[in-house]
Amino acid sequence: MTKDQDENNKKHFYDVDKFRQVHAETQRRAGRFRRILERVTGSFSSAQGVFIAILLPPLVMFGSVIVIIYGLYLGPLVFLGFVAAGLVGLTLLVEKKFGASDRFESPDFLKRTLGQVVGFALALGLIVLLVILAKLPLHI
Repeated sequence: MTKDQDENNKKHFYDVDKFRQVHAETQRRAGRFRRILERVTGSFSSAQGVFIAILLPPLVMFGSVIVIIYGLYLGPLVFLGFVAAGLVGLTLLVEKKFGASDRFESPDFLKRTLGQVVGFALALGLIVLLVILAKLPLHI
């Protein structure tokens, strides 16, 4: 590499117009849902984070208690469904927000999500099997 090419490469990193051009070329067009969501949430101010920080702890505490009581009222299978949906939803949210760890090699997002759903289904099947076996009369 010559000295002139090296200087051009260094200038390239500080060129704001070039950065905007490359950024605009690599961005895909937002879908309909994303555009509607951006239009609605774009009207919020920076104080939105303060309101979330104030409202999130009571919502988590009381919301989880309400979900547990309501789930137990509807039955153990519905309760397990609520717990599974909550854990899968939390996993998806954390994955979207923070991404994957650099330390561990893991399968793609769809495989992990499907694996988690299959794991919950197997655990639920085991619990149903134990409930059915507990209701069978013993003939000793």
